Amino acid sequence: PEVFNFKPQSGREVIDRMYEMGFEHSICAFGVVKGEFVEFSLDNK
Repeated sequence: PEVFNFKPQSGREVIDRMYEMGFEHSICAFGVVKGEFVEFSLDNK
């Protein structure tokens, strides 16, 4: 997984931001720790 150092208001905001950044694959959130970092897996199935 790649790590993005966002400080999101919510997991939904992170996903919305990733789409804004140009991610078009399905996104699977692995976890949010204290709102400081989020690990995502880009599911290419």
